Amino acid sequence: MPETSLPASRASETRFFYGFVIVAAAMVIDLVMAGVHFTFGAFFKPVSSDFGWTRAATSGAFTLYSMLHGALFILTGRISDRFGPKPMLIVSGVFFGAGFFLMSTISAIWQIYFYYGVLIAIGMSGGFVPLMSTIARWFTKRRGLMSGLVLAGGGLGQALFPPLSTWLISEFDWRQSYRIFGVGVLVLLVVLALFMKKDPSEIGQSPYGFGSDGDSRKTNHPSESLSFSEALATRHFWQFFAAIVFVQFGLGMMVVHTVPHGMDLGMDAAAAATVVTTFAGVGVAARVVFGGVTDRIGGRVVMALACAILAISLLGMSLLRSIPAFYGLAAVFGLGFGAFVSSMSPLAAQLFGLKHHGVIFGVATFGATIGGGLGPLMAGAIFDSKGTYAPAFVITGVLSLVAFAAVLLLKAPKRAPAAV
Repeated sequence: MPETSLPASRASETRFFYGFVIVAAAMVIDLVMAGVHFTFGAFFKPVSSDFGWTRAATSGAFTLYSMLHGALFILTGRISDRFGPKPMLIVSGVFFGAGFFLMSTISAIWQIYFYYGVLIAIGMSGGFVPLMSTIARWFTKRRGLMSGLVLAGGGLGQALFPPLSTWLISEFDWRQSYRIFGVGVLVLLVVLALFMKKDPSEIGQSPYGFGSDGDSRKTNHPSESLSFSEALATRHFWQFFAAIVFVQFGLGMMVVHTVPHGMDLGMDAAAAATVVTTFAGVGVAARVVFGGVTDRIGGRVVMALACAILAISLLGMSLLRSIPAFYGLAAVFGLGFGAFVSSMSPLAAQLFGLKHHGVIFGVATFGATIGGGLGPLMAGAIFDSKGTYAPAFVITGVLSLVAFAAVLLLKAPKRAPAAV
């Protein structure tokens, strides 16, 4: 429902704004979903070593998972535009639970591709895009900050889950650890889904800050929103899409190959997992800070800055192979990663409006999962061939520079007088 159909006067009748409950629930949901997304690297060597699979073959399961759940974001974004996030989060919990539990039973390579690449991908598709579109509908003012807070929950999960996974694997084994994650994620997602509501009109409120100034009313008027087909017909959308694809090559590689790379440098598994914690932990603060900055200076500047930071960190990793440098550059990567993710949803709203934000942002996020899926596969193939990740760091660093240029040239498309 477009924001302008929500009665602004009724917001003042309710002393407590339910949108803050939405933010809190979404933070925990994103913590869980983004956290388990980052566990693949912790399971990587135990699983591949047990079966003798190559790094490229094992990475391929993550590639399938990444690209499939990204494609499904287009569908879940459209469903979110119509029904809100609750139904999909419940379905997500069921598929996550089934996928992780079945991962504990694998004995052949095709099983990891089906259980992780398909079932867990379906589970993941109910999260990021519907959550971000829901936050965009609940907040006119402070949209960037609230998006950043939700994403900070995801960053915290990304920092906590890799070492938690490593600890569980060492205390039990990787099969039992997958069972624990399956049950835990199922319960948490289903319970938290019950708190989610599509938009303020469901309880007679209006979005936070709506109508408080002329700019907010103008920016969110339905005539200022492009339809899905109109957005896809602009070059601006495809610049936005391409920048996301290119940046996510580096992120996908870091998610899957940070722990194996750290172990190649002489670190044990627990210590290597703390490198993931480092860049994810820095990303927590970066998401909140740059979410607020986005409210002040706009998403384009923040995203361009993020691309530059990511390029510096990745190119640095191609040159420096010491463990202290690995930690330092991981922290720089986390800064850029947090800034980039926090700018994505607000910039999509700024460029294309809110009425069809879910499906438009879903397509853009599909781009993220294309890059995020191909990046690990590329890095694994390069390592299998060269015995080093250095060329992969160079390639992903250059792609981040290309994304930087694409974002700098990005401008909001002209909106038709009565777009629907």
